[in-house]
Amino acid sequence: MSGATVDIKLPWGTSANVAYIRTMRGIALSKTGRLFREHVVTQVEEDGQDLGLEGKLSVSIELFEPNKRRRDIDNLIKPLLDALEAANVFVNDFQINSLSICRAGYKSGGLMKVKIIEDIEPGEET
Repeated sequence: MSGATVDIKLPWGTSANVAYIRTMRGIALSKTGRLFREHVVTQVEEDGQDLGLEGKLSVSIELFEPNKRRRDIDNLIKPLLDALEAANVFVNDFQINSLSICRAGYKSGGLMKVKIIEDIEPGEET
């Protein structure tokens, strides 16, 4: 599938600092991380966005923070992308060629708007 666009609205995510834990076997998802991933998978399935995109991707993320607390926005990205991969929006996050993240304001409870565009490679037709 070439040229597909996916728009997903998700509730506020979890930080990588909370989503992943160190175990004797390595890094694993925490309970909070698993719950977030399960929620994203359910949301994506309900929205019919589990497309399994296989091409190169451009991803833009607008973050509507739940409050004015200081936070590093980059800590939200890895759990979000891993959850979208688990939800079969795309095959693997290595496909992402372009990633844009911005704070877009505040919303009670928080909100993440994700737009994914499958890039059309030169020579491909739409």
